Amino acid sequence: MVLGALAPDVDAVLMPFGWDVYLWAHEIGTHSLVGSLGVAALTALVIRLFARDSRYPPLLMAAWVGSLSHLALDVLSGAHVRLGWPWLDGRLSVPLIAMADPAVMAIFAAGAILLIVVRKRPVQWQRLGAIVVLVAAFLFLAVKALLLARAVSSLRSRSEQASNRVLEARWASLTEWHVYDRTADALQQWQVRPGSDPVLLLSWPIGSEPPLVTKSRSLPTVRNFLRVHDLGFAVLLPDRTGATHVLWSDIRYCWASETPVTEPVVAAITPGAMRITCSLWFGGTFDDGGRVLRQRVQVGRWIQTRAP
Repeated sequence: MVLGALAPDVDAVLMPFGWDVYLWAHEIGTHSLVGSLGVAALTALVIRLFARDSRYPPLLMAAWVGSLSHLALDVLSGAHVRLGWPWLDGRLSVPLIAMADPAVMAIFAAGAILLIVVRKRPVQWQRLGAIVVLVAAFLFLAVKALLLARAVSSLRSRSEQASNRVLEARWASLTEWHVYDRTADALQQWQVRPGSDPVLLLSWPIGSEPPLVTKSRSLPTVRNFLRVHDLGFAVLLPDRTGATHVLWSDIRYCWASETPVTEPVVAAITPGAMRITCSLWFGGTFDDGGRVLRQRVQVGRWIQTRAP
């Protein structure tokens, strides 16, 4: 069951071949219901090879329950997952908690200790321990759901302005969420909490699209990026050789940059606009004649390139 819970992240093997490919595949494949069954079947098969006196069906069921728990936590952590792939294309996300939320980790860690304590007790004690863990997790998530409903109610007056919106729980916070949205002229990041007005943290203007940006949309790096990101924008960055990097990112990966942690740092065209830096960039490099030279993906300081 534990190996089954880890198995959906086997798609990490795609990272070296292109972070854009990995992000596109991460929404589908092993993170769909049918994909989770597939990796569970392989997990059970591996265990069966080492435990030859075991039966395959119970191993498969245990591994699939583990895989489904992985998908459930991803959805509750704000990940956008296409559970019905390849037949249904809709995404599901219920951003109650942040990835690796310390409160949830504390509940599970305490639960693991409890189950170790009662493991030599009668089976009724073991079942009671498991129920206590599940009830504690459910109650915590229920409280978070109520707080989320109150927090996003403050954005109702802006609901008609935003064409796309993504919510993410703030890590290690019980009452704060970040809301990212797209309006007709800007990408914005808000901080919301129950009973308070939204606080604007970042606003990035959206202008007309230069021809080179339009041309970059044909690159696989950009196509993969746009398949899974609704809040993308592009920047043009000339380099010292005369070439131009056309790079796309998502406002969720960016922050205001006074003392940059990573390059590149970009500034809006409007006078006095803040500079931002982003942890992920996807695009390509073009020569001065507009011919694509290389595809480019940047993850922090790590740069991946491949043929156009």
